[in-house]
Amino acid sequence: MVDTDSAPGAVTVGLLGCGTVGSGVITLLRDNAEAIASRLGAPLRTGPVAVRDPSHERDVAVQGLTTDAQAVVDDPEVDVVCEVMGGIDPARELITGALERGKAVVTANKELVSTLGPELFALAGAKGTRLEFEAAVAGAIPIIRPLRESLAGDRVRRVLGILNGTTNFILTRMTEEGIGFDLALGEAQRLGYAEADPTADVDAFDAAQKAAIVASLAFDQHVVADDVYREGISAVTATDIALARRMGYVIKLLAIAEIDDGGRISVRVHPALVPVSHPLASVREAFNAVFVEGEAVGELMFYGRGAGSLPTASAVVGDLVSAARSTLRAERAPAMDGWPHAALEPFEDTLGQFFILLDVVDAPGVLAAVAGVFGSCDVSIKSVWQEGRQDHAQLLLITHAAVERNVQTTLRRLREGGTPLIHSQGLSQRTGCDVWLKFEGTNPTGSFKDRGMTTAISAAVTAGARALICASTGNTAASAAAYAAKAGLTCGVLVPRGKVALGKLAQALVHGATVLQIDGGFDAALSMCRSLDESEAVELVNSVNPYRIEGQKTLAFEVCESLGRAPDVHVMPVGNAGNITAVWRGYHEEHVAGRTAGLPVLRGYQAAGAAPIVRDQSVENPCTIATAIRIGNPASWGPAIAAAEESGGSIRAVTDRAILSAYRLAAAQEGVFCEMASAASIAGLLELADAGELTAGETVVCTLTGHGLKDPDWAIAGAATPPVIAADVDTAAQRLGLRDVA
Repeated sequence: MVDTDSAPGAVTVGLLGCGTVGSGVITLLRDNAEAIASRLGAPLRTGPVAVRDPSHERDVAVQGLTTDAQAVVDDPEVDVVCEVMGGIDPARELITGALERGKAVVTANKELVSTLGPELFALAGAKGTRLEFEAAVAGAIPIIRPLRESLAGDRVRRVLGILNGTTNFILTRMTEEGIGFDLALGEAQRLGYAEADPTADVDAFDAAQKAAIVASLAFDQHVVADDVYREGISAVTATDIALARRMGYVIKLLAIAEIDDGGRISVRVHPALVPVSHPLASVREAFNAVFVEGEAVGELMFYGRGAGSLPTASAVVGDLVSAARSTLRAERAPAMDGWPHAALEPFEDTLGQFFILLDVVDAPGVLAAVAGVFGSCDVSIKSVWQEGRQDHAQLLLITHAAVERNVQTTLRRLREGGTPLIHSQGLSQRTGCDVWLKFEGTNPTGSFKDRGMTTAISAAVTAGARALICASTGNTAASAAAYAAKAGLTCGVLVPRGKVALGKLAQALVHGATVLQIDGGFDAALSMCRSLDESEAVELVNSVNPYRIEGQKTLAFEVCESLGRAPDVHVMPVGNAGNITAVWRGYHEEHVAGRTAGLPVLRGYQAAGAAPIVRDQSVENPCTIATAIRIGNPASWGPAIAAAEESGGSIRAVTDRAILSAYRLAAAQEGVFCEMASAASIAGLLELADAGELTAGETVVCTLTGHGLKDPDWAIAGAATPPVIAADVDTAAQRLGLRDVA
């Protein structure tokens, strides 16, 4: 046997780090010492090992521990430096120091290589030494060396792969068990596949770094992580997965690198549809796979474990053997220091096929209208699948190859809904529940009204209408005016004089609506609109229009998709009462279709000064700071009561003081700027919690119906006037509390 510690000509490895991967490296060097020495022609032994805490218990016995990482780099006995610390600093300084001394370096640090690769490769080339990094991408899978050396005589045209085991595990669970993203992520965290903070994995930072490295090697141009378009998997729903399977696809987080005939490179990471017949579709659990397409070799696939102590350590040890062999023979590494920075194709110019899911009204002409929008943006539809849900339908469209920019334009023209469901840590802690805020302020005109307005006006266009009319306290006017403008229809709006927030009135005016202020409240305005609808050639688009309810119920679909189930409680403001009616219909349809196991309890809240349902009588002069729900005779009164009662819930009232407090809390503690009426839901939530009417651990959703910029007057009125100071840094620092005042 070879004595690897004392044999002449031994190559000494200095380790920087001895965590999961470092311990695996030491284990393999020890257990496979004889085989390694035989293949290398000399022993490969472990020298000093730099760690943060030498007293920390490790899975493997380690000698030569030190806390002085620089000493490992400086040690004249160390021939090869192996960095398995991770992160940018101090790894950058240490690796640079080793290369400056002419020592070969092996690293598994994808963040460092993808960010500072050009700088480090240039230094290695200048010093005539090697920088090896096989373990930086796909763990044990040998992909770096084939791209850098084995395929050097070919022209690689495309590389695509599954480069992150955590996300592949999550998507596998969602596909095979039909569960939502949150449940699958929780399982991944329990099993150790995902970190407590999974951002690097689920938001695709990790995969983007690896994609940059692979693209650089495939195309002989430097690509860094910031060059890579990145989109994670947190928005992928169980519905997306199920529909993709029905169409013959699975969803994978793919890294894709391509080069066109002009030498421009496109690198991106995003969820993608993979045909079930493609080899990548069968890659399950935490495994990785890389698919390479070359002009001469055709298609190659590399598959294996992408992470773990020994799999990753195996790739590191392979690099150590290669670096040691070069050290013994004084060989230079394949040149990477002369590459130019990549000529990048803008992501907006890339071609691809797209999977698009739309919720629409199931009415004649709707599909034709959707197809018309796609055609007007130069996006061709390859196939369409439709599933009806009473008066509502889901359209699943797959396009032919289309330019990304054109598809995004199409979606902007179609997009209502898709609003964020924001987790509220503060409200969760205060109530003992799992609280989420459904923020409708991100709709095109800034409120939930857009959900119903797009369906109502689409139906009006199909029916041949030329003019629309509505009564409004602001949000309906803004939405109706915007969608009428898009459809080329005339829009008339009746509003109570002096009772509409200027932000909302400005929207209606700028979109070209004819706005008339009446001497009366909202209820009088709606009565006039109903009369005009009966007597004139005009279409009424208030929430009494059944298509409005059909559009607004999609909020419930989105909540169920995001949570993977229906919430236990849903709290929302009540004004004209169409929203609570619509949301209950949506939840009920999800339940009847078998997509959710239960139904939520609905809790609606009116403002105390405009609470006709609570009082069980119309309010002639409703009065509240929450202008959007300042309604004394709701058009959907009966259906709203039915929805609340069927759900086991209720409609109650909250004071203006409670609404204002909740409005300020949402902005100051949650970072959500909602309009005043929206805050009625948070005020109601807090009253339920204070009264002990919530069960600990329940999932609660609060609808925030509109954006705070709709009516900023209260935000301004409650804030101090910003002080004026001299243009002086010291004064600014003192006034900001950054320095003590002398």
